[in-house]
Amino acid sequence: MQRINGTNYLRKIEYVFYNEPLILEEVYHKKNKAAISEVRNDSQLSDPTAMTAIRNLTPVQSVVIDNVKLLNPEQWLEVIGKTRSYCRRNGEIYFEVMHGRYSREDFKKTCARLGISSDGYYRTLEKIRNYAALCAAWFHLIDID
Repeated sequence: MQRINGTNYLRKIEYVFYNEPLILEEVYHKKNKAAISEVRNDSQLSDPTAMTAIRNLTPVQSVVIDNVKLLNPEQWLEVIGKTRSYCRRNGEIYFEVMHGRYSREDFKKTCARLGISSDGYYRTLEKIRNYAALCAAWFHLIDID
């Protein structure tokens, strides 16, 4: 578990959301790297199907993105997925604010596109981040002091 103080947990959430594509790619490569090593050692395996199932069920412990080690990347990806579902349930504005923010669209452009004020944008973003923080805390990825 990573202990993150109250000022840093939002930075961690932002980091994970901004780097979702890279995290997905690293998790995929780690899972496939394990598969390749299994194929090389296939003569030693009594049940390759079982080994594949175990590999797919065994979570990736960490990935390194831009020289930053991220523990439990698959759980962080679940946090992103749950937050995305939360945004869809709460309407188009929530989903579009999340999408615009983490695809690095300028907030003024997002506001104009959605017809909302900058205050509305940041209030919506705060609700999205708070939900993500609750999910991350539920997974024991962060502690909120």
